[in-house]
Amino acid sequence: MSFQNPPVLWALLGILPLMLLSVRGYLFGIRDVRRLMVNVDRSDLERLITVKWAISTAASLLMFVALIFALADPVWGEETEDDVREKLDVAISFDVSRSMYADDVDPTRLEAAGQAVAAIVDGVPGARISLSLFRGDASRVLPMTEDRAAFDYAMSVVSPSMITTPGTDIAAGLRTALDSLPSGSNRNRAILLVSDGEALSGNDLAAAEEAAALNVPVFVIGVGSREGSRIRLPDGSLVEDSEGNAVVSRLDEERLQRVATLTRGRYVNLSDSGAIAAMESELAAYEDGAAGFRAREVRRYSLFAAFALCFAVIQLLARIVRWRDMF
Repeated sequence: MSFQNPPVLWALLGILPLMLLSVRGYLFGIRDVRRLMVNVDRSDLERLITVKWAISTAASLLMFVALIFALADPVWGEETEDDVREKLDVAISFDVSRSMYADDVDPTRLEAAGQAVAAIVDGVPGARISLSLFRGDASRVLPMTEDRAAFDYAMSVVSPSMITTPGTDIAAGLRTALDSLPSGSNRNRAILLVSDGEALSGNDLAAAEEAAALNVPVFVIGVGSREGSRIRLPDGSLVEDSEGNAVVSRLDEERLQRVATLTRGRYVNLSDSGAIAAMESELAAYEDGAAGFRAREVRRYSLFAAFALCFAVIQLLARIVRWRDMF
């Protein structure tokens, strides 16, 4: 069980002072009876007062607890509901780390990936698109839009120089893409991740789990080869390690496949025949609309509100009902 408003539970600390006040009132009541009935058998009356006090106090305290739980909005269990969605929002997360300059995909990973993304977006003409870039950090360069001219321009200027933080953080790219997807709409939502899978920081599986929890599939295009290649920068120099050796960048398919599988998406290798057509087909199916079911947590505040009402009735009856000859 979890709560939508957990700070409200601090009010439960009020049980102790309420209990002390109730005991104080009971003791004063017994004292007054003994003062007024000095030479009269008062055992039956004291027993009646005790029983009514005990029932009334227990009901009052339970009513207080039930009300606090209702206000805290408890949630547990799941139930299914209809989930009918139309059209599509695609958040593109594009890797612009320096390894994308590798030329094991003609002409380079960066250019080939850009061409593939443009072709896939053309295949879903009714979809809205956002674009996020990532290296060691991530940035959204185009919010969710139907403006294809703006998207084409954004893709035309994509380069590693647009993100200054070195490294590769796929998790940051996924989270930035996820944040660009509008919530509360009836449109299908998906992320298109384009990367060679070489992550130097971040927890990409944790980010993928966040997407999965929101029912957002991640479709992944792996760019590069398993054999890898050296990274030649635009000025012709090679990226070297600290010992002066040329760095060889390789496609990490296993990492990218795990992200796709975890989110119920799909992985394709850009070098495979039909990869672009396959991704177009996957996204087009979402664009056409989908009907199904989704699970949602069940809010239980009404249950505790009902308990509070029952205890209120018991507390009231304990005070107004004449209990003569019952004790």
